[in-house]
Amino acid sequence: MAVKVKEIDRGWDRIKREMALAQSAHVAVGILGGSGKHQDGGADLVTVAAVNEFGSPKRHIPERSFIRSTADEQREYMFTMSAREFDKIKTGSSTVRQSLDTMGQKMQDKIVEKINTLRSPPNALSTQKQKGAKVGKGVLIDNPLVDTGQLKQSIRHKIEMT
Repeated sequence: MAVKVKEIDRGWDRIKREMALAQSAHVAVGILGGSGKHQDGGADLVTVAAVNEFGSPKRHIPERSFIRSTADEQREYMFTMSAREFDKIKTGSSTVRQSLDTMGQKMQDKIVEKINTLRSPPNALSTQKQKGAKVGKGVLIDNPLVDTGQLKQSIRHKIEMT
């Protein structure tokens, strides 16, 4: 008696492919290499971001973390989001690339939000005047990380599938 076996793939091969991709894939978020020069014609944007992120005691620039602090603040949310996205990949409603793009865009948005809302430590009075900070109730009001908007417009995410 001959036995016939019929194999029916209900998505297992797709799941295996996506899980293999997930092992080495990641998303980078921030000011990525090749972002260009600052509008003032001086330093490249990666340097401008690093000086603001870590500070420069020699230049009397305090640390104004906007990338690391956002990552720390969003850590729990991102873990929850990654678990949700992983479930979507397993059920076929997303791919590794789509899920990384979703998570990267969310962190990109959160970093831009941080840049928009950061107020401390404030810029030196001379920097506030140079930037043309607005006066409100006799006090200069400014955002230490926003002048031309170039820094926040340069926040990007990039999916890397190795």
